[in-house]
Amino acid sequence: MKPVGTGFSYGDGVVNSTEAAALDVYFALNAFYGKFPRYRRRRLHIVSESFGGHFAPGIASVILDANKVTNSSIIRLESIAVGNGLISPSIQFKSLAQIACHNKYAALFSLENCHRFEKKLAQLITHTLECLNNGTSARCCKAWSYFITDIILPHLHDGHDIYDIRSSILPTHRYAAATNATATAMNDPFIRSKLLATNITFITDHPDVNTRFIKSGDM
Repeated sequence: MKPVGTGFSYGDGVVNSTEAAALDVYFALNAFYGKFPRYRRRRLHIVSESFGGHFAPGIASVILDANKVTNSSIIRLESIAVGNGLISPSIQFKSLAQIACHNKYAALFSLENCHRFEKKLAQLITHTLECLNNGTSARCCKAWSYFITDIILPHLHDGHDIYDIRSSILPTHRYAAATNATATAMNDPFIRSKLLATNITFITDHPDVNTRFIKSGDM
């Protein structure tokens, strides 16, 4: 499940945080179980990736808290799994230089460029902490903009895949192929009919939704 404005999710409310999105997922799950009560008895596994490092624990937390105060609408959460997840930027960003310059496969940069990269990361961490500690939209947008323009974009076309440094496939190609394939599959009329989503178009990502999360300090 994805926040309102992405995936098949829709609604009048504005979602700008993991907490708000997690509540929506909880209510959606209960609506699903209300429609198909036979599935409530089954164990639930939450699987996510990337920003799912926020979503999966957030959804699980809402479910577990709700289970403590209800007897009739227990959700049998069994596990969560997160692949390549963004969980804590202020901690994870510190390891980017180690991964880029001192991994066991191949250094992505020359020694000189590694030193420059480490200095950029120090600045990125400073911006990130300012966002997380102060929470103003300007500081958070500054941190995310620096991450994209100074850390990610300069290395998109250096011959390595930032999602798998063992590969030489450009990440823009990999990401575009994956997102296009997902959207194509989910918007297939047969799939949409089975999901009762015949009047809704699946949207993989939406910049407005991303911006709202960043401005709220949820990054």
